Amino acid sequence: MAATLRPSSFPFCAVIAPAAGNSIAVLQQMEGPIDPAELVEILQRTVEEQGSAFGREEEQMRARIQEAERLRAIEKEEAKLRADRQLREEQDAAYFAALRIDQEKERLRNARAQKPGDASIRQMPSPTGKQIGKTRLNSSTREPQHTQGTQTTQILIRFPNGERREQSFASTDTILSVYRYIDSLGLPGLGNYRLISSFPRKIYGVDQMGMTLKDAGLLPRASLFLELL
Repeated sequence: MAATLRPSSFPFCAVIAPAAGNSIAVLQQMEGPIDPAELVEILQRTVEEQGSAFGREEEQMRARIQEAERLRAIEKEEAKLRADRQLREEQDAAYFAALRIDQEKERLRNARAQKPGDASIRQMPSPTGKQIGKTRLNSSTREPQHTQGTQTTQILIRFPNGERREQSFASTDTILSVYRYIDSLGLPGLGNYRLISSFPRKIYGVDQMGMTLKDAGLLPRASLFLELL
């Protein structure tokens, strides 16, 4: 220590404190003979003055740490919001892309149906005569009759097997109308099921049968997933 401080005379007294790295800071030093009472007074004053300075530095350090933690928390929250927004945008883009594909398929089916011959029958699956008869029987109920001037909504229904069906409903139609439309399709293997919207996630079951599509927020278009029970 003497080699580090390099006193020029003795007796020698110094008050030191740790500094950055492995170095030390000399807070006070005294060389040569000095009265004991004066020495004690100098040491006490040095400790008091430097102690308050160290206290302020410690408070400043704590404040800097807290500010850094706050900024990290804000940055983390903003990153989460950006990720959520990007996910919603990607899902919306996928939904509208699938919707455009379905609309194009529907347009082509309608165009073929207008040609001479029974092209529409050739495009439909015909597993059994019973199922074809049921399909024809229910065909009159597939297109809901909308009162002129009533706001309509497009509902895209996604099935567990990947199939998609889109149907137009009046805003005053109820959730039950959507269930009746699905039942009228006569699709095999449905059994008991319920309808679910993804964003926000909401289940439309028995308790919501009487709710109108407008009250359910399914306007002007919506996508529902059919979940088997």
